[in-house]
Parts: sequence; structure tokens; C-alpha cells
Amino acid sequence: MPPPPKKWKGTCEFKAISGGGCNNKIIGARAFGSAAVNATAPPVDDAGHGTHTASTAAGNFVENADVRGNAHGTASGMAPHAHLAIYKVCTRSRCSIMDIIAGLDAAVKDGVDVLSFSIGASPGAPFNYDLVAIATFKAMEHGIFVSSAAGNDGPVAATVGNGAPWMLTVAAGTMDRAIRTTVTLGNGQVFDGESLYQPRNNTAGRQLPLVFPGLNGDSDSRDCSTLVEEEVSGKVVLCESRSIVEHVEQGQTVSAYGGAGMILMNKPVEGYTTFADAHVLPASHVSYAAGSKILSYIKSTPKPTASVTFKGTVMGSSPAPSVAFFSSRGPNKASPGVLKPDITGPGMNILAAWAPGEMHTEFADGDEQYRSASFYTMGAGYVNPSRAVDPGLVYDLHTNDYIAYLCGLGIGDDGVKEITHRRVSCAKLKAITEAELNYPSLVVKLLSQPITVHRIVTNVGKANSVYTAVVDMPKNVAVTVHPPLLRFSRAYEKQSFTVTVRWAGQPAVAGVEGNLKWVSDEHVVRSPIVIPPAKAVV
Repeated sequence: MPPPPKKWKGTCEFKAISGGGCNNKIIGARAFGSAAVNATAPPVDDAGHGTHTASTAAGNFVENADVRGNAHGTASGMAPHAHLAIYKVCTRSRCSIMDIIAGLDAAVKDGVDVLSFSIGASPGAPFNYDLVAIATFKAMEHGIFVSSAAGNDGPVAATVGNGAPWMLTVAAGTMDRAIRTTVTLGNGQVFDGESLYQPRNNTAGRQLPLVFPGLNGDSDSRDCSTLVEEEVSGKVVLCESRSIVEHVEQGQTVSAYGGAGMILMNKPVEGYTTFADAHVLPASHVSYAAGSKILSYIKSTPKPTASVTFKGTVMGSSPAPSVAFFSSRGPNKASPGVLKPDITGPGMNILAAWAPGEMHTEFADGDEQYRSASFYTMGAGYVNPSRAVDPGLVYDLHTNDYIAYLCGLGIGDDGVKEITHRRVSCAKLKAITEAELNYPSLVVKLLSQPITVHRIVTNVGKANSVYTAVVDMPKNVAVTVHPPLLRFSRAYEKQSFTVTVRWAGQPAVAGVEGNLKWVSDEHVVRSPIVIPPAKAVV
């Protein structure tokens, strides 16, 4: 790694560690407020989440990486040659909003290029009351790209956080890699699940008695909080998921009462999202659909049996990618006319570093049901990093564009000032609606009359390029793009166009989704078009 760039103004508080501390990879590390153990202690990660997300973003290449023998290969972050600056703003138990803002402000002053913000935010607050939105506006003004987590409050609609349009809001998705286990029932039915714990000495590898403690009607027995040793000892125990952070604990309880293995089944809301956790006994986390069939089998026979076998790492699992049930959904309450989340990125099945010196994964698969995800669930779709570095066309936005947009939200001069830290008279500038913001997605609140929106794209591809507009929308919606052809003669040339949307048939009360694609010989630049439901959840 080269030394830090000359513009870097940050500091390293790791100096107290003998023989360690910062280097040319980690060039800065600070802790703030309650996140600091004391005034002199280094900013050590006592929870692990920050180390995990930092290595996912910019970890170096590591050969022969694996977790308990699974997911073996060469691992790296998305930007392995980037420098890292760490701002510790949370403890294991809490995150102080004042510490978060202090960390964001420090990163801006230190001269970072990218802010990776994997901390959920409460949805719904107007941006002038949202301290994270205010702090990241300042980052945007300094040319800093802010990537943020959509949150973990799904699958309920209108739960997305970090929804300011100057932030990239990322939903959590899966990859096509599974750490597979297989449940085989006594009647021959087979169900795939997941678990990181795959020992050679498998106590549940043969058919054993299968029991579901919840048949007694006790809710604590359903999730194996309450067990009777003589009822589960030596058996495979079916347990309903308690919460996504308690799966290993559930297995520990089963093991403590003598259970030979565990099948962990999802609740209805958790659908197909399965985690490969580091269990303490042979286990398989299966979907709600699979769990329901296993439960039906138990009820159908006086002597049900099951086995749990291990298949290791499986590539090409399907369907993938999908959106996790817990990933927060749009629309964004503070500004429902701007599509949020923006995109979906890998949020599970990630092998990454974990403090202090262990390896950790966040493994899960699936949406709550196997169906096509809406744009309010996945944003524009699953990010393709190799194509993202060569997008062809981009939709530029600058500070003045956002100020006009904020005026259009109706938060008043004082509200805009609270965000921008400058005097603004909305009456003296041209406010714009959410639909008129030069955003790459289009949310059109279509009633009886046609709506026309204006967009400007910048050519960041080859100098001489021609793009043709291709519209993919349901038949009851007519979309007209003018001009239908964009010709560029030089790099960074800008071209404008309009999109007119109208009903061509019976209006769809449930809303409509489609795409506008600008297609050249080398690029397909896609923009979602969303007509929200007549009574959208906000």
C-alpha cells in the first residue's frame, strides 16, 4: 500500500498499542464520546460490526480465507487498494446520535473520499430534523460519496432510513452461495437449509426421532425456550425461529437438554431468509415453507424421524440474488417522491474480518416470499460493480439542485437553512418537485392528466456515442421520451430529455412499475419508472 495521500488530515489513536496501530492501510482511527472506553484507550472494536463492514468495503486480498472450512477462497473488500479511516461512534450496546454526527463531521474535515455508513436510521423524520441527513449534506458539498444502509426494519413498508437523496441507500441482498445442510424426513421428503457448523462427527447424520415441542400449545416451547429433557434427549428438535440474533442460543438450549440436532424453521414473516450460523450442534435453518411441511409430517405420523446432513459450500444456489426479509422497504416517509432504497447490494453470505482476530460471516438467503421484488424493496436492482465503474451515462446533481428540491418539499426557508447552513429564500429561487430532481429513477404520482419530467445525463463513456430510448412499461401506461435519440460527440457532454407519462388504459390502483433504458452499442443505462399505488403507505 502507498502512504496516505497528501490531502489526508486525519489522526490515529492506535499509538497506545505496542508494535501495532495504524499503517498504510488503516491510516486513521478515532473514537468519539461514549464509544471511547476512556480518554487514552485506543479505538478498539469491541462489537465486531465496524471491522466486518470496513473489511467488506476495503479489505486487502486474503488467500485461503474461509470460515470453519466453508466459503474457501481468496477474499477481499470491494476496494482492496483503498486506504481506510475508522471512526468508532458506537459501543456494543448503543449508538449515540451525537457521537455519530461527531464522527461524520470529523471524516469530512479529515478529507475522506467515501463514507460507508452501515448504521440504521429511524425512518420518517423530515430532513431538517434528521441529523444524519444534515451531516451527510455537508459531506456531499465536499464531494464525498456517502453509501448508507437502508436499515433492518423490513419487510414492513415505509421503514427505509438514511433516505436523503444525497445518500446512496442500499438494501440487503444475497449471493448465489449457500453453506448447505439437508434435512431428510422419514417419509423421504428432503429440504435444504444452512449452517456453518458442519462437523465430521455428525450426531444427527442418521434417522433419529423428530419432535416439535410446540405441539403442546406453549409459545415458549415453539421456539425451544422451554424444553423437557426426556422429550428431546437424543432426538432432532424442530424449533421456530425466535429472532435473527438468537438462533445459536436456541441451539445451545437444545444441546443443553440433550438434543442430537436441531431444525430451525422460520416464522411466516421471515419467509425464505435462512442464516448459516455457527451452531453448537448439527442444525439446519430452513424456510417457513419447508418448516411448515416438516411440521405437517410430524403431525401425520406417531413416530416421525429426520436426519441432518452436510453439503458444505454450494455455488449457484437459486433463486439468487434476492432481498432479505429484514431489509427496510420504501417508500421513504420524508420524501416518498424519490425512490428509496436506491440499489441492492450483497448484505449476507459475506466472509469478512471480525474483531478481535476472528473471522465472521453474515450469512442469510432469501426474500420473505419467492416473488419478484418491487422497486420499493430492491431499488433499481442488484448492483453490478464491474459495470458500475463504466456506466456510460450519469445523472449529475449539485448543491443548488438539492436546495431547489428542499424548497419544493415545503419545509420553509428555516428548514432549508438547518440542512444547508446558509440563508435561503425559497421565494426567490425556482423550487422543484421531487419528480423534477435530476435523479436516476423516476417516481411519477400519476392522476388523470399526463405528467412530464425533465432529465439531464452526462456522457462518461466514449466521446462519440449514440443512445436510443427503450421503454418497458405495462400496456395501460404510455411513456413518451423526447428526443428518443441522444447523440454525444465528446466526453462529459450533457444532453437533456423529457419523459411524459400518461394512462393509456384503466388506471392501476395498485401502482405500476417499469423501466426507461438508454441503449448504446456498449451500455444499457436503466432508470426505474414507478407510479405509486393510489393510497401509498407513507
